[in-house]
This record gives sequence, C-alpha cells and structure tokens, in this order.
Amino acid sequence: MQALDRVVTDPSELMELWGETSKDGSWRASLVQIRTALLTASSGGTAAPLAPS
Repeated sequence: MQALDRVVTDPSELMELWGETSKDGSWRASLVQIRTALLTASSGGTAAPLAPS
C-alpha cells in the first residue's frame, strides 16, 4: 500500500507525468482497483480480478 500511496502523492514524478496526459483518470481508476484487490486479499477475502485498462 505504501508504494501505491507514493505514486499518487507529491512529489511523485509518475503522478506528474500521468497528469500531463489525457488518460490521467483511467490511471487513477486502475490504482483504485489495485488498492481494492489488495485490501480484499489482505483481509482474508478473495480478490476480484482486475479489469484490463
């Protein structure tokens, strides 16, 4: 989770680069899906498969 947090907060160069594209929203949505899957898996549930971007 810490790695995901680092790429979506300043001073993340990755966040800055994605912000310069028209696909910034889909990138952030993908990160939400990843975070949800990881949280589900870590809580003992079954992680849902991620939808392709």
